[in-house]
Amino acid sequence: MKIDGSTLTQLLSSLDKYNPVANELIEKISKGLLPVAMLILSVLMYIEFSDTNKRVQIEQGRVNMELFFSIAWKYFVGFILVIYSDEIFDSIVRLANAIGNIINKVTTDKTELKFVVPEISGKLKTTQKMILNGLNAIAHFFNWFAEILAKILVFLRAFELFLFKAFAKILVAAYVSDEWRPVATGFIKKFMAVALQGCLIILILKLYPALMANDMFSIAASGNWLKNLSTMFVSLLKSGVFILVLIGSQRKAKEWMGG
Repeated sequence: MKIDGSTLTQLLSSLDKYNPVANELIEKISKGLLPVAMLILSVLMYIEFSDTNKRVQIEQGRVNMELFFSIAWKYFVGFILVIYSDEIFDSIVRLANAIGNIINKVTTDKTELKFVVPEISGKLKTTQKMILNGLNAIAHFFNWFAEILAKILVFLRAFELFLFKAFAKILVAAYVSDEWRPVATGFIKKFMAVALQGCLIILILKLYPALMANDMFSIAASGNWLKNLSTMFVSLLKSGVFILVLIGSQRKAKEWMGG
């Protein structure tokens, strides 16, 4: 198989270009949650200032201005992150798309790299041909299913990105709290992993045909029954591995992001 044009376009599209209607809905939801995020920040800031003031009064008898400004700066950054969370998350997607574009533009001396199911050749018995034709049909089905799976993964990736973007303001607000910071950082890492998954899918779709074209398992179909059978069997295994690698693309991206 090769990279389908529509699949590639969707993978390299920003959220507003992938689905303008869905993106508009998510941005309205995000803006609607802004007061909630601000309230969370305000409550956390009040609690921290109150606790810090009590602690400093007990220990030193007065508030340390350097400590005061460090806390104020932390919450100022928190307010900026909350207000511009949509723009920040969109920028992460654009960065991932830029990486994907670079990967997609890389070519080899080969005019076209494409994984194909080998044809059956030679004089074979009727029973042997029936078995091989059955395996050939299954291999073609796996190849077709891999293309459909790639489209489904692209859709699921976009769906997840929209969900992350909708709740970004709420979860990012937790970053200012030392206790809840792992929640915010984990949320951001997972979003980055989902965005990075697009690059991985492009890399897999380009690398797999090139890798399997001349690997050590390649067997040229010939008139020999066993060689034909081996070729069909290996073709099925390749398609199965391809499907598993595609399914595991997001898990791999999360591993890279430390998730």
